[in-house]
Amino acid sequence: MTILEWIFIGGIATTILLIIFAIYSLLRMIAYSQNLKKLPSKRIKNPKKHKKFAIRRRRLQKARKGALIRFITLVIMSGIMAGGSFYVKYYQSMNLTGTDSDSIVKAYYLLRDFNDQVELAKTQGDDQDKINQNIQYLSRSMASYGTKKASEVNTKEGQLALNRYYKAIMELGQNANMKYKNFFEDPALSEEYIASIKKIEQNYEQPVFKYYKVDEATLKEEK
Repeated sequence: MTILEWIFIGGIATTILLIIFAIYSLLRMIAYSQNLKKLPSKRIKNPKKHKKFAIRRRRLQKARKGALIRFITLVIMSGIMAGGSFYVKYYQSMNLTGTDSDSIVKAYYLLRDFNDQVELAKTQGDDQDKINQNIQYLSRSMASYGTKKASEVNTKEGQLALNRYYKAIMELGQNANMKYKNFFEDPALSEEYIASIKKIEQNYEQPVFKYYKVDEATLKEEK
């Protein structure tokens, strides 16, 4: 589990404990109130008994007040803790996990590198065997995205966007891997795949970047 998941679980566990203590304080406050009601309401003529009941009354009132303060404090603390825990859960669901982040970054560069090699094949700008080898390697790397699945800590919408992106990368890689030797001699095939790359970038990559606020400018600088 991630650190944020541990924080969420710890926060929920702490919230439950605080609620239990708050309920206990409430029950103690009720018990003190009931004991106060049992004390004589009329003034007792016997000075010793009057003093004894007066002392007991003050103690019960003080104890009841303390229980009330503890109850209010614990309720506030449990509310803050619960709110913080669910914010952590929300933050986690709206941000990429480390695994998904790495997968997206790798996919971003795979697509661009694959596009560069297809462009070279179209213009026959390098050695044929080298281009074929590079296209095959990149194709297989993209095809491996068939084993990837978005983390379930993401929102349903985020998972859907990521899984669609991974599937598009995988299908592109699988198809290209079957034709990697044909790119060099078939400019039309290269054009077809360049168009497919653009489609993936626009229809699958950009929605993921937008949803998770990925800074594409930073990725371009690091390329």
